[in-house]
Amino acid sequence: MEQIRQSHDRTVDTILATSKKHWATYIVPLFALILGLLFLIFKSYLFGIVLATFGIIKILSNKSTSWTLTNEDLVIKSGFMPWRKTSFEIPKEDIYEAFYSKSMFGSIFGFGNLAIRRTEGTTSSFSCSGMTEAKEIMGSINSLVREIKKNPKTNTINFTNNISLADEIQKLVELKNQGILNEDEFNMQKQRLINH
Repeated sequence: MEQIRQSHDRTVDTILATSKKHWATYIVPLFALILGLLFLIFKSYLFGIVLATFGIIKILSNKSTSWTLTNEDLVIKSGFMPWRKTSFEIPKEDIYEAFYSKSMFGSIFGFGNLAIRRTEGTTSSFSCSGMTEAKEIMGSINSLVREIKKNPKTNTINFTNNISLADEIQKLVELKNQGILNEDEFNMQKQRLINH
């Protein structure tokens, strides 16, 4: 198992599972890129530029998409342009369930659609199509969720390293202001901090 970043409480996060875009998701953008280059060669510049640009953007977008499950959270990354780049770190306590589905082609080539629901499924969900190891990462996420539900003591925030309640609430306010948390999620997380 691979190990990544150290968090503020000095525990090392261990990667449990990862998923990226499957090679099959590159076929259409690669075809568009080649077709665009052919149009450019034959001096049909408008079609060539549009198709080539679409192909390049889609290839780079697929390349930047990943789901990484650690022992502490699920990190979902997508986007390569600075103004479209997203990275969500969803604490394991906030995940309600994960699920996946496969199309006929997904069954043949080994890819699927991944999705998770957060906070009992009432507030938000994340999904991504054409992902590798979809069934495996879904199983790992659901296993982690079952473990948390069996042992609710792990569902608390560690206040070591002199992090005050006010600092934690300020972080929640920043997440709310950035649009990462909605009003319900903000209130739920704030109440969880206060009750700790």
